Amino acid sequence: MMKVFKQRKTGLIPFVYEYFLSIPPDYNKDNSKNWPFLLFLHGAGESHPPIDKVLNHGPPKLVQN
Repeated sequence: MMKVFKQRKTGLIPFVYEYFLSIPPDYNKDNSKNWPFLLFLHGAGESHPPIDKVLNHGPPKLVQN
């Protein structure tokens, strides 16, 4: 399951970070289980809205399928 989250940073220049988070269906059922963590840093071509462009490459594309 893939969800979009937004995080707003405030300061001199307000900025909104958007990111996708995907967790396995059983993630919250067993607190004793260790889950892998994968952080995907996209390239400059996907750095501008809409955030959906990130889904076309790498791990996000695999999670959708």
